[in-house]
Amino acid sequence: DGDDLEFIEIRNTGTTTVNLSGIYFMGTGLVYQFPANATLGPGLCVILASNATVFQLRHGFSPFGQFTRHLSNNSQKMMLADAFGNLIDLVEYSDNSPWPAADGNGAYLHLKDHGLDNSVAENWEASSDVITAVDELSPDPEITLYPNPVHETLTVRSGSGISSICVYDLRGSIILTLEGSGNEVSVDMSGMMPGIYIVRIFTRIGSFPRRVIKE
Repeated sequence: DGDDLEFIEIRNTGTTTVNLSGIYFMGTGLVYQFPANATLGPGLCVILASNATVFQLRHGFSPFGQFTRHLSNNSQKMMLADAFGNLIDLVEYSDNSPWPAADGNGAYLHLKDHGLDNSVAENWEASSDVITAVDELSPDPEITLYPNPVHETLTVRSGSGISSICVYDLRGSIILTLEGSGNEVSVDMSGMMPGIYIVRIFTRIGSFPRRVIKE
């Protein structure tokens, strides 16, 4: 059933961690509310699916949560509100021009660039690309991490200086935060469970994520 493959991506395009506690879809027919203490790191995303089991089988990772009801294949207004009912974001999509067609063809809609206005139809495109749990942004060529995979201590170096480092799991939850004052920081990952983590390095020219495997 195609309805079981529906998903929604919510992305933090800011530079600080966002508290998602109580955020919900308002007046859309969809039912989902983020649990208490849920957070989303800068530049990271969470995915909500209509059927978590089917999504896991199709894409190889679990969504953050599961919503009830289904998305319209024609047009729908989606409103995201905080726990007090204040509107955070609104997107109204359609399958009429100038919106790209995505329904019925195994494709989904995504913004051409995360910095674009999501209310403008021309800023969206249909895509059939592989979906991943966490996107990695353009790299800073001055950053190096080793060893990777890592067993205990990860060394992070940057010629642009390191102000801080955050380690996230694939759901976007912060596992560890470290302050930096030079060009090298050691990250103790010995107490973390084996798996994939995102290490975001904050430098004087921006913040840059790296995918790290903990063995």
